[in-house]
Amino acid sequence: MSLVMAFWVYGVLLPLIFGALFPMVMVMASATRSIVAIMGVMGGAVAVFFAYCVVVYVGIWRSAGNYEGPVLWSWLARIAVIVSVISLCMSILNGLRGSRDTKRNSYNIESLLEYDKDYPLAGFWKKDCSENFGLAVEKAGYGKYSVSFCGPGGCFKQGTYRPNTTIVDDPNYRVKDENTLEVKGLNGFSAYHRCNK
Repeated sequence: MSLVMAFWVYGVLLPLIFGALFPMVMVMASATRSIVAIMGVMGGAVAVFFAYCVVVYVGIWRSAGNYEGPVLWSWLARIAVIVSVISLCMSILNGLRGSRDTKRNSYNIESLLEYDKDYPLAGFWKKDCSENFGLAVEKAGYGKYSVSFCGPGGCFKQGTYRPNTTIVDDPNYRVKDENTLEVKGLNGFSAYHRCNK
């Protein structure tokens, strides 16, 4: 394959299209409100894109070696591959840990939550109190709560799992009583219980 085709079409144009489509796919996955769906889509997309990049970078490297034009273009293409590999690795690492707070998890979240009389719904809410995962509801400021999924491996950072919300006036939530909260998901409302109160 020609260096021009390998570099500009497969190395530049197609990754730009993927980059434009990826946020839309993540928004659709986030609409499910399912940690499994979100992490599955993110992990699958990263794996496919990584495999694609490996093939393309090898192709560009080989095309640069066979290029019969000015040697400068061959060297610039190979330098671009090296820079792209480093950038891809950094992006994947930052993306995977960007929405997760590993210092907080389902084992320590209850001791880390700040309770405030103006935010009476703060707490760690679970569908079943015997589970080791649930929703950390905490003060986000300006009369809103942060609602983050927490499991043994960590919690989502504030505002990345579900949008910050007032809860009481939000149609995606129904407060049944002091310790029972219904949260709307893809399959309707699910009841969560505040297990630390």
